[in-house]
Amino acid sequence: MIQECCLSSPPDDHGLIFMLTTLNGTIIFCRLDCKSKRLKWMEISYAEQLESITGCDRLLCSLTCCNGKVYAFSTGLRKNFIIHIDIVVKGAEIVISLLPYLTAPTSYMNGCSTSIPFLHGCCNELFFVKLCLRAVDHVAKETVGGVCVWKLDMTNLRWDEMKDLQDDAFFLDLAHGNSAFYSPAIASGLGGYVHFLDRSGKVIHSYDFKNKTIALSSMPTSRASLSDHRYCLRLMHILALQKWNMYS
Repeated sequence: MIQECCLSSPPDDHGLIFMLTTLNGTIIFCRLDCKSKRLKWMEISYAEQLESITGCDRLLCSLTCCNGKVYAFSTGLRKNFIIHIDIVVKGAEIVISLLPYLTAPTSYMNGCSTSIPFLHGCCNELFFVKLCLRAVDHVAKETVGGVCVWKLDMTNLRWDEMKDLQDDAFFLDLAHGNSAFYSPAIASGLGGYVHFLDRSGKVIHSYDFKNKTIALSSMPTSRASLSDHRYCLRLMHILALQKWNMYS
């Protein structure tokens, strides 16, 4: 079963690779810049490489591209890892290797029963988002316990925790594979939020990152396929813009 997908670099780059990860611990990939009309798909298992890094049997998640490189997140026995998926193109041959890059940042939030990590790259910036949820009255319903966002200092390879998103915003999707979308400086007054679609796919939570408050809104029904998580993320973005325009 397909888990996530990612391009290895911007679409106009030479040696562009389209990658898919599966729940079987494999990477399926093909080269998109070749002249052949038929794509040549290949599949490799990364389980042994990843276990040598994390010390346990885990899967890659949060596949993302940043500055022409591909990264992913994985949990370990005592710490969590950011993995560099190194891609080397030699003529018709493609070699993919997993390399340890950094440990993931950590934080503790009181009363949180579940924490969900998101690794997301945008151009030359790499972000790590931790969404903490807490159970409501010991039932299946959950509410936001807090959100932490870190930005990687690429020069010193250090995670810097963000205290204010300014005009930036994050859009997270818990209903379709825990995917993420980042929008820098979308609009004055609209930024500073982490919006996320809950597991039901019906409710959008808009978390004011600076003031630690939250607002709820319902996901509109549509004949378009809500199984497409990219559609959901962009729809959340549009809804947020519409909400801002109503009060501006």
